[in-house]
Amino acid sequence: HVKNAHLGENSNIGHFNVIRHLHLLELNESASIGNRNYITAAPFGSDKRFCETEGRNPGLIIGKHASITGRHFFDCNDLVSIGDFSVIAGRESCFYTHGIDISSNRQSLAKIAIGKYCMTGARCMVVKGASLPDYSVLSAQSVLHKNMDEPYGLYSGNPAKLVKLLDADAAYFQR
Repeated sequence: HVKNAHLGENSNIGHFNVIRHLHLLELNESASIGNRNYITAAPFGSDKRFCETEGRNPGLIIGKHASITGRHFFDCNDLVSIGDFSVIAGRESCFYTHGIDISSNRQSLAKIAIGKYCMTGARCMVVKGASLPDYSVLSAQSVLHKNMDEPYGLYSGNPAKLVKLLDADAAYFQR
């Protein structure tokens, strides 16, 4: 069940996806979701885990010409946004917008933002509050755990860190 779905011109959702309990699903022009992805959130009003969270926005926004390939997991208990021309590549990456706050012993939420013209490799993990800046790459099997701020960066590792700056004239960034 998705409360508000907005599908832009030429957007596409592939086969065998599970998409449930989102307040918002937005695919902009020519955006796509491949096959066999699991995209979920706890429904409004029936979940005590997030009852104290103000402004919770369980949703997924995919920018123009951006895509999610196949076999990824998205916990969208808060908003996950993927910028224009970005690709969640490979398979088996996980995006988690919630987790335990150790100090309060409560579930807490934070948004995830992937900038425009970005790419994430296979089996990445992106956790609550993390962001990948515009024109950046997150290498395969990396863990993005906070806001990164250097555009044109190659981020890699566990935890991910800036490894090097990428050529701003690279063809990937000029599409």
